[in-house]
Amino acid sequence: MDRHYNLKTISRRIIFLSGFFLAVILYFNLTSEKSSRSFTNADVVRIGMCALYKPYEFKDEKGAIVGFDVDFAEELAKRLGKELIIKDMEFASLILALKRGKIDCIVSGMSITKERMVEVDFVSYYGSQFKTFDLLFWKKIPKKFKKITRLDELEAANQTTKPIVAVQCGTVTDAYAQRFGAITPRTFDTIDELLLDVQYGKSASALVVPDITRQFEKDLGKNIKSVAIQLDSEDYIRGYGVAMQKNKPKLQKKINRIVTDLKEEGYFSWLERKWFKKKL
Repeated sequence: MDRHYNLKTISRRIIFLSGFFLAVILYFNLTSEKSSRSFTNADVVRIGMCALYKPYEFKDEKGAIVGFDVDFAEELAKRLGKELIIKDMEFASLILALKRGKIDCIVSGMSITKERMVEVDFVSYYGSQFKTFDLLFWKKIPKKFKKITRLDELEAANQTTKPIVAVQCGTVTDAYAQRFGAITPRTFDTIDELLLDVQYGKSASALVVPDITRQFEKDLGKNIKSVAIQLDSEDYIRGYGVAMQKNKPKLQKKINRIVTDLKEEGYFSWLERKWFKKKL
């Protein structure tokens, strides 16, 4: 009798606990879903960036995300009449996050290229057309790099060992470097890591856009040497753009109007003076 009673009691407790835990799980799922939906309301704009790209976006000594693009994102959100939420993530993940609706825009020093324009729409906000990339070196340029103007010239030279070239993961220079069999691309998350790898002799060079070269030259002076690599016309970079999902004409029109106004007001010239005229 006692044993039968105990079994019934245990069974009831198991049923009760199962129901309790199921209710808890459902509650947190609903809360999570509600929280996720709140980010897409009309009062908020979620802007994705990778805070590893001085002086555009990086973390200061207090851990706050600051930079050229952060100031621009704040002004953009203000003129859109929305609260800004910055979503910091790996650069290579930004476009996928945008396409999946996890963010509304990308403002992260993202170069406008033909390949990216297939996936997302852009509003150009800063920078002129790039017709070259730069190979960066520490203090001196190795002999085999001195006279080249294109990466395919290294292939023609029949190198016995492939030089290692550092690139930032997910960037236009990463995609470009992968096309050439005469070099071995080595990917890093941050621009600073590229230069350190070159400085300590692990990579022969780093492949970067001209803006990065200019910033390193300001910070490090004659320690930085560079060789310009000519691009074919189809590889030209069309400056930096605000990226957004395809088929969002109203949002694109609003952002285009804001960017036009900011250019006319001299806002980006002010940002240049603020972020590019000092060492970081």
